[in-house]
Amino acid sequence: MRVSFQLIVALPFLLLFSIECVAQDFFQKFGAITHYKGSDTLNRYNFNPMLNFSDIEKLEQAHKGKFQKSGSLFFAFESLQEEEVQVLAMKDSKNSITITSKHVLFSDGLENKVEPFYGSILSYQFSRDSYGRKNNGLTISKGFIGEQGKLLEYIFLPDVVTDLDQAKIESYLSLKFGISLYKTSYLSTSNDTIWNYKKNEDFASRVTGIGRDDQIGLYQRKSVNSEMKAISIGVDSLHSISNHNYLIWSDNDGSTTIQESTLLKRKWRVHYFGEKDDFENLQMEVDPIFLFEKYDNRLESTDNVLWLVLSKTTDFKSEKKYVKSVKKNGKLIFEKINFSEHAYFSFLIAPEFFVQKDLVLSICEQTNQLKVTPIGGVAPYLLKLTSEQFNDEFQFTEPDYIQSNLTAGNYFLEITDAFQNHYSTSFTIIDNTGLTIDLKEKWVLSDENEIIIFPNISNPNQILNYEWISNKEMVSSSSTLKTGQTGAYQLRLKLANGCVETRDFEIVSEDVLTNQISIYPNSTASGQLFYVDFDLSEPKDITVFIHDMAGKMILNEQLTAIQDSQFKTSLTVSGTYLLTVSTDKTTVAKRIIVK
Repeated sequence: MRVSFQLIVALPFLLLFSIECVAQDFFQKFGAITHYKGSDTLNRYNFNPMLNFSDIEKLEQAHKGKFQKSGSLFFAFESLQEEEVQVLAMKDSKNSITITSKHVLFSDGLENKVEPFYGSILSYQFSRDSYGRKNNGLTISKGFIGEQGKLLEYIFLPDVVTDLDQAKIESYLSLKFGISLYKTSYLSTSNDTIWNYKKNEDFASRVTGIGRDDQIGLYQRKSVNSEMKAISIGVDSLHSISNHNYLIWSDNDGSTTIQESTLLKRKWRVHYFGEKDDFENLQMEVDPIFLFEKYDNRLESTDNVLWLVLSKTTDFKSEKKYVKSVKKNGKLIFEKINFSEHAYFSFLIAPEFFVQKDLVLSICEQTNQLKVTPIGGVAPYLLKLTSEQFNDEFQFTEPDYIQSNLTAGNYFLEITDAFQNHYSTSFTIIDNTGLTIDLKEKWVLSDENEIIIFPNISNPNQILNYEWISNKEMVSSSSTLKTGQTGAYQLRLKLANGCVETRDFEIVSEDVLTNQISIYPNSTASGQLFYVDFDLSEPKDITVFIHDMAGKMILNEQLTAIQDSQFKTSLTVSGTYLLTVSTDKTTVAKRIIVK
């Protein structure tokens, strides 16, 4: 016996809405089928009628003798009970299968299921060697229906269907009842992939949609996800949906914790299949009680409203569009929504008039730009922007106000619209110019063909990583470079503020300065003074560094206006050291041996 099944878990939702499906053609190829859709127009699930007691009695009667050698069962139902309850049983004199709200039980044992708390779509297929004709049929638990259970649709095909047909039927039931499939693409009866899971893995939660497929009898004009009851989207009464056209939305599973004037972390992506014109003027209904985690009635007790925020990109940093909600029959309504240019949406709680402030801190180029976009209100807008160094008062009617080249400081922004609606905020631009990087343009190898390259950085804590590059390849990621190779080099620094600083330099084998500097005695004893003699062609400011061979700095001494002079020092630990002498552009290296 071969048994396969799939169970998809979701939550319930019950609303009133009327749709009408056209005649079905898809199931005709399977021969004598048992297919029951709901007729209970008073009780609906995702705007579709459910099965009632009368439908179930007819279904049990129609199924007598149908439980034979093979079959495929598709069953959409909902359980509101946490405890396990029996849903239906299929049996004959030789076999029995009992489906509960948590398991599928066979005659010879128990097989665990994914727990279908609340709503689910069950796909179950079987094929066996023999069956019994006595007591052959289906029984649906009347207690399940009477104890907060809902039966939505039942399909039995007298054969094991292909994986392709199984996917089509599951997609039909999912879109019809708003019960999301798990990590699964959605297919139409025309063999088209109308929503691809692999291409939407970052937005693969609570997949919901509207659309039409005449061959299987789907015409879903409005839908709400059964797991998240908050959002329903549908076409208005003047628009029809053409065959094989779909609009599907799903989310990134982000948090819906409520915060004032902060965009929800949960974002939604909208996907079209077919003609976009069918979905030009959509209506969205939102119930904040279900939208937000631990909703605190903020919209009822404050002057804030719920805004729908549409974006062209997933990070919501590009051009955005704001739509204000209108209260109607206890719901928040957004009218004439079009996702064709803004494929992403989320929500924001903010005043009826506020300002979207985008501050672009171009630290790398030392320029800063402020973009102000009034949301709500009526033009013209009067703007006042002030700081200790800046004062601007400006009236504008355009969608945005842009001010560039702002310096560091504390700013105060005020905007008033034509009806004296007022909004104010403050912000700070931090001075990021304090970082200095000094790296000499030329470095000279020591007599032993080695050198330690080190940049002089005013605030090294701002450096995230170092990249020393030669011939387009990174040769080191340390804060210093130890090498014996001559040539052109570049130091590339990634800073904590996101900028990248680069410095070019070269390493040569000798320089005029090399012969103008000498060390004696060399070698020298531990603790004994040694001398650095300078015989320069002209006075220069000199910096003397001493590093051990691991790159650790031992000495850093500044000498001013040196020409014919002598510098003396000592080292107490035996070993080999590298002394480097730097002028404004050149660094010369000398090895010191301490015994």
